[in-house]
Amino acid sequence: MNRFILILLIIVSACQSEDNADLANENTYIRYFGSQYSHQPQQVIETSDGYLLLNNIQIGTDNQSVFFYKIKLIKTDFYGNLQWEEVYPKFPAENELEQPGANVYSLRGFMIIQQGDNYAIVGEELINQNISSTGSTSLANLALLLVNKDGAPIKDGVVLSEGDERMFTPHTSVSGTDLAAETGNVELEDISITGRGIALNANGNFIVLSSVNNYGTNKMMVTEISTTDLTRIWQRFYGDGIGVVARKIFVNNQEKLVWGGSTESEMRLFTYNQNDQQAISVKPDQPNTTTETASDACEVKGGFSGYALIGTSSTGTDNDMYVVKFSPTETAPIFSKNLDFATGNDEGKAIEGTSDGGLILLGNGASVNTTGNGGTDLFIARLNTIGEEIWTKNYGGSQDEEGACVIQTKDGGYLVLGSSEFGIDFRKVMLLKLDANGDL
Repeated sequence: MNRFILILLIIVSACQSEDNADLANENTYIRYFGSQYSHQPQQVIETSDGYLLLNNIQIGTDNQSVFFYKIKLIKTDFYGNLQWEEVYPKFPAENELEQPGANVYSLRGFMIIQQGDNYAIVGEELINQNISSTGSTSLANLALLLVNKDGAPIKDGVVLSEGDERMFTPHTSVSGTDLAAETGNVELEDISITGRGIALNANGNFIVLSSVNNYGTNKMMVTEISTTDLTRIWQRFYGDGIGVVARKIFVNNQEKLVWGGSTESEMRLFTYNQNDQQAISVKPDQPNTTTETASDACEVKGGFSGYALIGTSSTGTDNDMYVVKFSPTETAPIFSKNLDFATGNDEGKAIEGTSDGGLILLGNGASVNTTGNGGTDLFIARLNTIGEEIWTKNYGGSQDEEGACVIQTKDGGYLVLGSSEFGIDFRKVMLLKLDANGDL
């Protein structure tokens, strides 16, 4: 599909909500969801009967000085037709929004996995404190939400919260020093914990990857959580104080934990065995970059093994999409490369392994402006097993589009989750189903 047709689709869909759209049966399509409140898409997964979209919705007070959040799940069939949608916590909550000095409950989700017939979402509970006409302050608690196949809540809980003395039990960090020595005198009430990745281990428990912020110091945290009652079994901290975690964490067949992130301004792959006191990190040797920030991670598929990271590399004057593939032993990079699609800055947002051992990448970049499109566009790249580009595509309308997640579907095509701007501070969910060549 050429870009003119894509612009036309965007214009038509702006007048059509998910509730009144006619059912369609195309193998490739573009769908929009979200007629009320601005949406922040996070992840899409394929189910036995369609797709499940994880989103956060942003709700503003009357004067737009304070924003609150809810998790929104959107379930579609394989053709992108809406089956159901649910919001957590339930509406209404607006009666709380304008109360001076109130603490208002917000919830955001960042990753979802299937657990049998149910789904588990990890994210954060935000407590907006001391609400006033000029704004509010907020802290984040690590939160889990369990729902059934129809979106009905089963269980939810705050697993780790500010003020929890058990946060800082002694252990050894990735730098080999005791956390207490690294942290100093910590005021526990000023800690924010955000869940970013979730997986299941051999015991059937959750393994959760989180970011922990305390007075501007960022660390990574891995926690084992009981699936029975959502209590913590253990947790470990890693990082140099400026750590950034990528989405997703994996448990391999040796029960080793694997995740991606950035420390010391470099993208790294981390591995951890519970018998060890220290995580092992591997970094690529990428010359001429000043900073590297990881966004997402994936397992390599198709009879191959290993892991890959995507993020953004910066030379100080230009940002590029940056991808690294690691060996099956997690001990060395197989390749690393920059991809520069746009005339301005690019950023890598999402990555997924393909059935032939390759990779599918999703990023954002400034519009190429060859057909009158403006703002930010989606850039999609397909790589083979050694990192060579098979094809690249870009999609965008007259406004800003931002990518969030990409997966390869069971029919060999690709599903891209993102958002499109429909007015100031208002974004709709955008779902693109592409064929095996990346075309609409």
